[in-house]
Amino acid sequence: MTRQQFLAKRIETIRNLISGEFPAVSSDRAKAASIDIVAVTKAASDEDFLAMASLNLPLAENRWDQLVSRMLMARNSSLDPSFHFIGALQRRSTKEKGIPVSLISTVDREGILPVLDHMALSHAVRQNILVEIDLSGIPGRSGVSGESLPALLDAISKIGSLRLRGILVMGVPPSPSGDLAETRRIFERGKNIYDWLAGQWPGIDTLSMGMSGDFLEAVRAGSTQLRLGAILFGKEEIIGKDHSV
Repeated sequence: MTRQQFLAKRIETIRNLISGEFPAVSSDRAKAASIDIVAVTKAASDEDFLAMASLNLPLAENRWDQLVSRMLMARNSSLDPSFHFIGALQRRSTKEKGIPVSLISTVDREGILPVLDHMALSHAVRQNILVEIDLSGIPGRSGVSGESLPALLDAISKIGSLRLRGILVMGVPPSPSGDLAETRRIFERGKNIYDWLAGQWPGIDTLSMGMSGDFLEAVRAGSTQLRLGAILFGKEEIIGKDHSV
């Protein structure tokens, strides 16, 4: 089995797990199929990156230099995947190395907006963005707080080069017993914020919640986009004995 075939099979398995969370009626199955899977390639080998780039999923990187390098690698291989940026947005690195991509998912403060505005205007594009919200209360985590969210949204509304598409919310590590109750609570709050925002802001369509360890909890909470890395590229036992590939 080639790596491309392995990854395609892994995607199929994950799609089946997602579908299993919905009743077997056509409308719900369509909803399951509409959930986007973003392949987080930041730790993938170049071989796996190119194999995944051929499978028509968006690819996510967390450093501008690696994103640019892999964009060129894909083009040199006659591939044209879409790219997302999911790393911390530092002013200097974004100003010096940032380029427009399909989606920048980690906007979390007003101070980065002028840099993104300049980048978008310099390339004559309207840049799609997500606001990253921290609902964990863990010190040092990236993401705007719920209390500061309205001010950030107001600032974004005044910049015509940026198009807000939704929000990104991360869960927390499981308890020592493996319980994900706190992550489920965070995802439920994230869905409430998303629904509120969608009622206030035109064009909101993306609720990015769920990674390899908690993607089914995110699906149950109403996520529209999953960011998956280890469960796509890792060993078979990551999915579990009942769902090995």
